[in-house]
Amino acid sequence: MEEKRALAAAKDGDLATLERLLEAGALGPGVTDALGAGLVHHATRAGHLACVKFLVQRAQLPGNQRAHNGATPVHDAAATGSLAELCWLVREGGCGLQDRDSSGVSPLHLAARFGHPVLVEWLLREGHAATLETLEGALPLHHAAVSGDLTCLKLLTAAHGRPDSSAVERCSRSRAFPSRPLGKGLRDPLLRIFPGASTPAAPGPAGHSVSVRPAVLEAVSVI
Repeated sequence: MEEKRALAAAKDGDLATLERLLEAGALGPGVTDALGAGLVHHATRAGHLACVKFLVQRAQLPGNQRAHNGATPVHDAAATGSLAELCWLVREGGCGLQDRDSSGVSPLHLAARFGHPVLVEWLLREGHAATLETLEGALPLHHAAVSGDLTCLKLLTAAHGRPDSSAVERCSRSRAFPSRPLGKGLRDPLLRIFPGASTPAAPGPAGHSVSVRPAVLEAVSVI
């Protein structure tokens, strides 16, 4: 019962309840949901910075706690567009700028996948590598293409430092995507950035698709 109250308080930003639970000794890293996401995960994804700070600084919970799929709270912040929480977790909460989950997905992949250009820009400015690949070879640029967010695509393309059709080819040839026709979600946004570029040929009779496999989407335990 106490665990459920703690999780609900973290989700709701109920700092008073969290303080009472701390006094009762009911807060700890063992308080998680079925997917292994802890209190800091839930406070982060809900955008409750005061609760995030309380849980890490006063309750002494690990800011970089990992869910069952290896996701840390920065993954939640990146996926939900929570810039203040992301900044604090990286700078003061013990999380790494390029924390990777068990599939190799980083905060930049998720910020791009869910169309958060402000977070993409901040991560790149702080030094997150635009060329970081998942275990299956997907770049943040792939995820931006799937989201269809043109600003994210432009930011990541500029960070690659090669505004030409080679970026299109890298996206199409990643082993993260099976052999099916290249989808509109990838082709159209990229060709808007690279006018005149043609979709490259790829192994298989019809090229590659851009569907992101479920394991990637599960990088944030709420998904």
